[in-house]
Amino acid sequence: MDRNFLESKFIEYGELAFDLMIISILVVIFALPILTAGSAITASYYVLLERKKNGNNMSVLNIIRIFLKGFIKNIGQTTLTTVWIIISLISIHTILKVFSLGYIIMGVALFLIIEVLIYTQVIFYIYARADKLKYFNGVMNGIFIAHKKLPIIILSILIQVVFALIISRFNWMIIILIGLSFQINVILFDKYHVENQI
Repeated sequence: MDRNFLESKFIEYGELAFDLMIISILVVIFALPILTAGSAITASYYVLLERKKNGNNMSVLNIIRIFLKGFIKNIGQTTLTTVWIIISLISIHTILKVFSLGYIIMGVALFLIIEVLIYTQVIFYIYARADKLKYFNGVMNGIFIAHKKLPIIILSILIQVVFALIISRFNWMIIILIGLSFQINVILFDKYHVENQI
């Protein structure tokens, strides 16, 4: 193998790892008020899509600038979506607490949790990908695409579960794994043409 080729690949992956660390830190900071978590996720997708479009080389200031642009651009609809996701999860939790833990109730609750996870995987990517998407159209597209591309979404969820398990064991890994999970989603969603459905 050519030495220059190996060096260029090493540098390329090093730059990607550094960019993912910056994105992870930004997501953690901007998602601290829980209601802005959706906006932070959308902004991370926004940065990764811009990075892909512009040839993968971005300065730290560019990453921060693009992150803030994506965060502000979508804060209204993503915050509303985050509120609905939180309300859905609280409602499911309340149903489980109030009703006896029968198999039917547990089954319905598990189904609803899976539906929320499936929907969550794609909705923030849709907001980052589409320009001037109305809230209702984003919600409908999210539901449609999430179910149409179900195997990809399930793979994405499984990858994130593995990352969450790694982070629970090695807390310091949060620095890279948050950004890496979004990068993997961008690759998966792009490869399987999720964006063409928007």
